[in-house]
Amino acid sequence: MWSIFDFFSPGLLGSAKDFKAFVKELNEQARRESLWDAAALVAALHSPAAQTDPGVAPDLPEKTEMRVEMRPLQKQAVYYERAVARSG
Repeated sequence: MWSIFDFFSPGLLGSAKDFKAFVKELNEQARRESLWDAAALVAALHSPAAQTDPGVAPDLPEKTEMRVEMRPLQKQAVYYERAVARSG
């Protein structure tokens, strides 16, 4: 979860080490509830409505954009080509 959110909003959930320590401290039930709460919070921050809501917008961090071009691994390219061949 941390990796996904850190890709879209770097630093929002703190460092990977801090987030892991936070999750470890929770018991199984609390962890499930807390992770859903965290996911809901992050989803709300990425919602277009939240970004324009005057009650929420002032609390949002500065927008961070990163353009990253990546080439697929050979194995991924093979799967992609097969999928394209089947669909076309």
